[in-house]
Amino acid sequence: MLSWLRAVWASLTTRGTAFVAAGACLLVAGLLLGQRDLTRAGLLLVILVLVSAWLLRRHGTGLEIVRTLRPPHAAIDDLVTVDATIRQAGSQSSGVVFADEHLAYHLGERPRFVIPALRPGEQCRVQYSLRPSLRGVHLLGPMGLRVKDVFGLTVRVAQVGGQDELLVVPTIVDLAGSPPGSTGLGTEGAGSSVVSLHGEDDQGIREYRQGDDLRRIHWPASARTGDLMVRQEDRPLRRQALVLLDSRVEGHVGTGRASTMEWAVTMVASVSAHLHELGYAVTTLVPDPASPTGVIVAEDLTSTLVALARVTPTGATSLADLLHAARGLTRAGGLVVIVSGALRESQAVSVAALRQPGSAGLALVADISNSRLVSPALAQEHTGGVEVLRQAGFRTESVHAVTPHAAAWARLAPARVGQRG
Repeated sequence: MLSWLRAVWASLTTRGTAFVAAGACLLVAGLLLGQRDLTRAGLLLVILVLVSAWLLRRHGTGLEIVRTLRPPHAAIDDLVTVDATIRQAGSQSSGVVFADEHLAYHLGERPRFVIPALRPGEQCRVQYSLRPSLRGVHLLGPMGLRVKDVFGLTVRVAQVGGQDELLVVPTIVDLAGSPPGSTGLGTEGAGSSVVSLHGEDDQGIREYRQGDDLRRIHWPASARTGDLMVRQEDRPLRRQALVLLDSRVEGHVGTGRASTMEWAVTMVASVSAHLHELGYAVTTLVPDPASPTGVIVAEDLTSTLVALARVTPTGATSLADLLHAARGLTRAGGLVVIVSGALRESQAVSVAALRQPGSAGLALVADISNSRLVSPALAQEHTGGVEVLRQAGFRTESVHAVTPHAAAWARLAPARVGQRG
């Protein structure tokens, strides 16, 4: 009983508080002066408030909410329209309800609106807009309701509608200007290393690589060229590209959109989109501790963007999982692009092993050497990684959270296959 009275007191509106105060004064005055009419009036006011609170809590709101997001996936700063259908699913009519949607701050201002009185089975629609400022998985809801009794003495606060998910994918920056395909990048597996034999079962022929099945050797082509050649099923042959994101928290600095982590996510999305547009067969690897292998393998742009929208900073072991998954995809050569946090020399050696002879390797590495957010010892420990990659034949670029993405890519693109940085 005491807890219920406390709940009633907490739910009083300004009018309800005034009624209780007036009723208490009249009750006390009536008892002191022996005036029964004053006592009855005081009791009536207090009882009215208590009955209103009891009736308000006895009946639920009965409201159900269904949200529709257009579009369901959005990029940063895109306009998202939310249509909310609110239906009275209870057996009793609801009064006027004041509602506000619970949102994260980076989705914009919290929308507030009034839901009119609804009879059983009736529904209404409300619409509001969002403009997300940060990529990721953002939750909408639950919707908070404020319901007053008919006298406006008490208010009930409830939450309905559950939560819906808005997926915000990273921004894609236009990297056009220095296409890798026109400057020698990724020529491993390109047309220059493929001999097409018309009429030969419509198959392509390429040079033999260690590990190829000997049964696929094409002896007539081998005799003509003087080198072992093997049949290749894919025709026309697409250049291969592998793009990797290193999301280790120890390798990045900054927070939110001003972090090297967010810079890296945007760069991976942009590079993947750029290479897809150029006709590459692109495989993108994104760390995901929740997956069995610790890595998501995305082979189309949509799945790449979804994976990048969900990625969060990971632990130190995520780089080992990433490189383990990548090794099986680089044995046949092809372009390798890694966007990483700062690397220790030992980590850079493992990354460098991904580039096969005759293939191109590009690395964009976060520079934390001048950051006040890391200790000088830790910063010094990560300074040797870039030089290790350069000596291994990678074209490298040190980047910060404010480095223009297109400019960083343009400085890498002119590199030819196998040329040291």
